[in-house]
Amino acid sequence: MSSATRDQLIASRDALLAEYKERLRSVQNIRSSKLAHKYDALPLLDYPERLQYMQEFYPLLKVQSIQKKGPIAPGTPHTSGHHNRYITNVTLAIDDSLSIALQYSTENSRLLDLTITQISHHRLDLDPLIQYCERTHNLSFFLLGCYEYTRLCKSRACLWSNLATAFGYLTPTVRSKSCFQLSSRKASLLLKIRFIISFDHLPFPSSTVSVDLESDAGTTPHANEVCSALIKEYGLEHGLTEFIKAVMA
Repeated sequence: MSSATRDQLIASRDALLAEYKERLRSVQNIRSSKLAHKYDALPLLDYPERLQYMQEFYPLLKVQSIQKKGPIAPGTPHTSGHHNRYITNVTLAIDDSLSIALQYSTENSRLLDLTITQISHHRLDLDPLIQYCERTHNLSFFLLGCYEYTRLCKSRACLWSNLATAFGYLTPTVRSKSCFQLSSRKASLLLKIRFIISFDHLPFPSSTVSVDLESDAGTTPHANEVCSALIKEYGLEHGLTEFIKAVMA
């Protein structure tokens, strides 16, 4: 390739990059302008744009399909005489680990009902949230609760993986999604770590971490209190790591 041809390709590349940056700036300015001049509290009318903004704040959320039917004529089964009623079916996934299908109906922008028609294997854990949101027709609470639950599950799986890597010499075992254990045959010690996610305070789940340290002499007293103090001082993963180093050496 001659020097002139190479310079021409470089110049074309630079021109394309400059054009791309200029278009990106113009799009960002348009989007910012829309929000800057929107003084009411009503949602944007452009549904694709609303989804785009939602995905920016909830990157783990992927809306797979939205099907809207309506208006449903009065007298149609399940309409209960409502006028201008729309029925919407949505399928979505959160972090590819939680799949959800739901249906809700609206009349004059008011939510009339909400039904979770299908959910992946986490349904038992999410049942308190599902029952509450179906009863109160609170779609926002449901999405927020599911998103936070998935985030905590992802953090828990990452914690188990990091501990297994750091303490591979202690025979790590994932007993269940909420229980991880480390055992030392040499010292005859068994450490069980429990990471429980529950919906005690809706709509957001809470997590509780506890430990049991067992030896031939029985369960070690105050182990959980010591571990909790280290977690409060250093954070979850660092505190657990320091506790494991201290008791399993």
